[in-house]
Amino acid sequence: MRLCALNLLRIPMLMLVFLALYGLFLANRWNFQMPEILEGSILIMSKAGAGLAMFN
Repeated sequence: MRLCALNLLRIPMLMLVFLALYGLFLANRWNFQMPEILEGSILIMSKAGAGLAMFN
């Protein structure tokens, strides 16, 4: 089990996911607001992803 966990920690994308979750936890705890430009870009990406999923 320990070897599996160590191998998973070497994957860069997984480390970024954990870092992002930690950042979201802190932002939620301290009531940080997302900048409007960032919120708008996330909305655009989510709409594009939903549109691509319809045609797949």
